[in-house]
Amino acid sequence: MRFVDKTGPCWLWTGAANESGYGVLTWNKRVERAHRISYVIHKGPIPSGAMIRHRCDNPPCVNPDHLEPGTAADNSADMVVRGRSIASGICGERHGMAKLTESQVLEIRAAAESGASTRSLAQIYRVSRNSVRNIVTRRNWSHIP
Repeated sequence: MRFVDKTGPCWLWTGAANESGYGVLTWNKRVERAHRISYVIHKGPIPSGAMIRHRCDNPPCVNPDHLEPGTAADNSADMVVRGRSIASGICGERHGMAKLTESQVLEIRAAAESGASTRSLAQIYRVSRNSVRNIVTRRNWSHIP
């Protein structure tokens, strides 16, 4: 609990996080997501085959009152309802999880075309190398010409 900030309605994990913003820690010699461990500590075992979903839609939150088990289908439905999927029509910097602006995406593509490495671009823009690769190949941000 030393890595949890309980000053607001969401209890925010302040320790290590993955590139999606979910808290991570080593638990029983395995790297686990912090919200899953919080669920286990406060509510008990995670049902078999279930994932732990955030009602608050806030990846670093570990407040057990904001966590609930569900299926992958439940999680996908949440994503659509909350406007975080392509099906919702919200994409690019209007998307709540966007880490880059459209102008940064254009800069990344131009720099890559000029020979900049995915590693250097990932460091500059503080995203993963895979994110840079997906931007350059237009797998992500495909709505930007």
